[in-house]
Amino acid sequence: MSRSLVVFEDSRWRDLRPLTDLTPVPALAFGASCLAERIAQAVGLPLAAIAARPDCVAACRTAPRPAGGIEAGA
Repeated sequence: MSRSLVVFEDSRWRDLRPLTDLTPVPALAFGASCLAERIAQAVGLPLAAIAARPDCVAACRTAPRPAGGIEAGA
């Protein structure tokens, strides 16, 4: 069985405003990577998908592109 990781943005993204006004939470920058990449590295699993606000993901150029693609719609 192959395991992979899905990182999602929950309904509390507004708590991180203004950082999350134009950037989905999983794409927030942390040094040379983003939150989703850091989580994937910490758990040792490949990033399969990101579930976040569709409008925000479409506008974000820094969102990681996981092997499974980005799922818009959280």
